[in-house]
Amino acid sequence: MADSSFFMLYYGLKHYERRAIMSALDKMWVSFAGIAFLLISMGLIYLSRYKLQNGILKFIFALVAYILLILGFFIMIFTVFSGPTGGA
Repeated sequence: MADSSFFMLYYGLKHYERRAIMSALDKMWVSFAGIAFLLISMGLIYLSRYKLQNGILKFIFALVAYILLILGFFIMIFTVFSGPTGGA
């Protein structure tokens, strides 16, 4: 509640007004970043499972891949459930 109150005060909104903090173009770039994270994680998982022989490198690549996979998942959830921007 404190965070949303801060944004409402910062943007000069009343407590009953709702306005999108991000524009549609910003949401587009965030969704592209999420897609890129998912694609990069797919490539890193492939490399760590089938192409690398060193155990330490396999672990590092897999760890980075799963972190990017989780970040990409949360970005996609944010993009889908944040709703339309209401802009034209």
